[in-house]
Amino acid sequence: MAIRLKLLAAMCLVASAGTCFASEAYTCPTKITYASASVAVQNMPPGFESLVPASTVSFLTGSNMFNGHPKEEASLMPNFSSPDGKIDRWDFVGDFSRGKWISCDYERGFVRLVKRVDDSAKSCTATTRTLDKVQKTLEIRYECK
Repeated sequence: MAIRLKLLAAMCLVASAGTCFASEAYTCPTKITYASASVAVQNMPPGFESLVPASTVSFLTGSNMFNGHPKEEASLMPNFSSPDGKIDRWDFVGDFSRGKWISCDYERGFVRLVKRVDDSAKSCTATTRTLDKVQKTLEIRYECK
């Protein structure tokens, strides 16, 4: 009977550890379309006008990780980057009370899709693949544990 109880306790410990180390995965869209952009120009030179296309398609150009909302611009350096630049990993040690945020960057970060990561995440890894070498279309997948 004691052996069964110990086995049951060990199984419960393993089962609960699985929930502690559950991971979240996110894949950035390879392209986005945005509309209704506008440009505000101070001191526009005489004779000039701003021209913005009605609709624009932008392809994924990179990714980033932030301590706090990305509008605060507190980007984090990865703890590890592979030599080929295809894998970046951020390990979270210390205070992240403002939250951990991932970003999918378009137009070199001019346009971003951002998402807050679960507060319990201890690390996030971004894996980048080139889907089309001619157009350099990227796919970026985050996994946070």
